[in-house]
Amino acid sequence: MFERIVNFIKGAISKMFNTTDIAKDFNIDLSKSYMVGDSENDIKAGTLAGCKTVLVGMTQHDMYDYGETDKLDSLFEFANKYF
Repeated sequence: MFERIVNFIKGAISKMFNTTDIAKDFNIDLSKSYMVGDSENDIKAGTLAGCKTVLVGMTQHDMYDYGETDKLDSLFEFANKYF
């Protein structure tokens, strides 16, 4: 149930805001930006926005390929690797 609510909220938010317009308004180069997420939908959203994508979370993600730029175990690992 919780996952369905979260997915609904993510969908509603993405429809309310046009990512490229927001990026332009704030002078953000999406090709140099990262979308970090733990699901296929997160990776799809980042790819559609033109971002590099990083799949984080459980090691079971090794068996999935959503076209992400990188796969890592945690946000902590992402921060250490990219910052």
